[in-house]
Amino acid sequence: MQDKEYRDIPGLGKVKIGNGFSSGSIQSALDAAKQTTQDKKGQAFSNALLSSIIIEPKLTPTEISETSPAARGALVTIAVKLLDIESDFDSLPPTLEPRTKLYQAFLKRLNRRVGSIIAAIAEKTQETLAETLSAIDLNVPGSNAHITNQMFEEKFGDLVHPAIASLQASLGPLASQVRSSLQGLSQSVYSVGKLIKQKYEEVELDAQAAAPLLSKANLWFPPSAPLALLRALSKVAENENPSPDQVEDLFLDYYGNNNWAALSEMVDSWEDIPHFKNRMAIIKDALKAHIEGMYTLSIPALLPQIEGVAGNILGMSIARKTKGHIGELLEEEYPIVFSTASKDLLIRFVTEVLYTGADYDNFGSSLESMGFAESDFLNRPAILHGVHINYANEGHSLRAFLLLDALGAICGKDDE
Repeated sequence: MQDKEYRDIPGLGKVKIGNGFSSGSIQSALDAAKQTTQDKKGQAFSNALLSSIIIEPKLTPTEISETSPAARGALVTIAVKLLDIESDFDSLPPTLEPRTKLYQAFLKRLNRRVGSIIAAIAEKTQETLAETLSAIDLNVPGSNAHITNQMFEEKFGDLVHPAIASLQASLGPLASQVRSSLQGLSQSVYSVGKLIKQKYEEVELDAQAAAPLLSKANLWFPPSAPLALLRALSKVAENENPSPDQVEDLFLDYYGNNNWAALSEMVDSWEDIPHFKNRMAIIKDALKAHIEGMYTLSIPALLPQIEGVAGNILGMSIARKTKGHIGELLEEEYPIVFSTASKDLLIRFVTEVLYTGADYDNFGSSLESMGFAESDFLNRPAILHGVHINYANEGHSLRAFLLLDALGAICGKDDE
């Protein structure tokens, strides 16, 4: 039985053939084609390539070129199978000289392979850019909580570097054939990233301007809100003698518009969060009560859910030392985004308002000594112990929903 490594080649007899091509031999063949004229590239490429698979007798590219057309045709057929490019080879005109067909078929395969990899890089980059742009679109509510300064401290072009490295590992020296295309793609992405970074920095300035006014209103910038709301807040802050009521009105206008559509959408987004699923019936009832203006019902229904969700996240009961547990949870896990207008203010509200201590025997005067009017105070222990009864308004009810939304941002972060 004939040894499978040996082939009978017309005019050459028994020839020992290798079982494939190394990336080095392919690169050498491409270099040979590069060094000659357009009409001779196919022959130069194929002569070098065919020479590399003949183990015995060793033939140089020049000697390959001097063999008979039948010998070259037989060697080309073997090379086509080893390169797995039969379909590309067969699709070319039969009138082409076999070595030219081999070269063109190989280029078709190479361009398709490289093209698909570049397309994948471009698609992934486009997805990442789209997510980022959506998140910081001034008019689109989105995952503002997932924007971090770190995203922009590094070169945005680095998004494609792992894919480029994968391409180089896959094609070896052949990656040099498309290096300029890859560099162009990386530079293009980096340029877009610089614009995004600039836009982010502008919005960060809005956050810093709005933070003092948000603090006076006992509000914070929530992850569910569009950045247009933050821009509007910064505009209010620019006014002479802006009031906390103006801030609250902006929130109520945004979430309350069209029969509380944005608030309802925010609540619906919690459906798939594990720590919220078994609480949604309570939350949906509270939402219905809120929409109908029954804040005496929505607020006490929601406040226990805040510490319940926090306890689920922590994996423990937080019936005691609630303020400390929730404060630490927010400090450690809340996404760092516009900290001055979101995280810092949220923690301050939880620790200094929602769970702050008050003298229940002298509740009104106790609040007055802390600088609070009873109607402006949202305090979980006082409400649920029946001491604080003048708590019911739409602003406080909205704050309870926004507190849950903050915990939802943490849950979403953990599930990613």
